[in-house]
Amino acid sequence: MYERILVATDGSEFADCAVDRAAKLASRLGAELLIETVIPHTAEFNFVGITTAQEGTLREFYQEVLAKAQTRAAKYHDKIRTRLDEGPPAEYILRAAQEEKADLVVVASCGRSHRERTGSIMGGVAARVNHLADQDVLVVH
Repeated sequence: MYERILVATDGSEFADCAVDRAAKLASRLGAELLIETVIPHTAEFNFVGITTAQEGTLREFYQEVLAKAQTRAAKYHDKIRTRLDEGPPAEYILRAAQEEKADLVVVASCGRSHRERTGSIMGGVAARVNHLADQDVLVVH
C-alpha cells in the first residue's frame, strides 16, 4: 500500500506522536521512513524572539530535533532516512514529499506552541499540507 512514508517533525510533543505513528506504520508495511524537519525562515520564528544572530543555534536545534526523532523511530523501524530543509515549513514538507516520492505524509495536528498561541486544534502547517498534498495525509492528534 505505502512504500515510502514521510513524517514531518518540529520536535514538539505532538510531532513525537506523529513520528511514533509513522514508524510503527512503516514497520508494519515494510515501507521506508523519511523523517523531515524544516528550519523556518527568520520572519516565521520572530514571534518567539529568535534573532538572526541565533540562527546558527537554531540550525543546531533542528539538527538535534532530527537526531532525536530518528532515535525515537528506530525503536520501531530500521529503514529510516532523514532530511533537513530551510524555508516555509508546509512548502518544504510538500516539496520533500514530491522529491522523495512519498506515498504518505504524516504530520502532527499542531506543532511547537500552536495550541497555546491560537487555541485551535489544527495548526496552519498541518492544514496546508493536508489541503495541498498530492499524497495521502495522516494527521496525528
